[in-house]
Amino acid sequence: MNRHERRAQRAAERKRQARSDAIAISLAYLGGMAAPTVTGATLFCPDGESIYLDADAARAMAGTKPTGGRA
Repeated sequence: MNRHERRAQRAAERKRQARSDAIAISLAYLGGMAAPTVTGATLFCPDGESIYLDADAARAMAGTKPTGGRA
């Protein structure tokens, strides 16, 4: 593998890691910190891809339940 291939491979890995981090941060926010009335969010990636994240799925992954407007 030459230097150009290694550079391209590292650049692709950085892009995948940045995308993964953005999704993880968004899911953490929806799962734990978002208001219970939030139903989801759309994440727009720099490459033009949009990803819809469901708040109920994020809450299930975080192990929290929405309070339904009650404290």
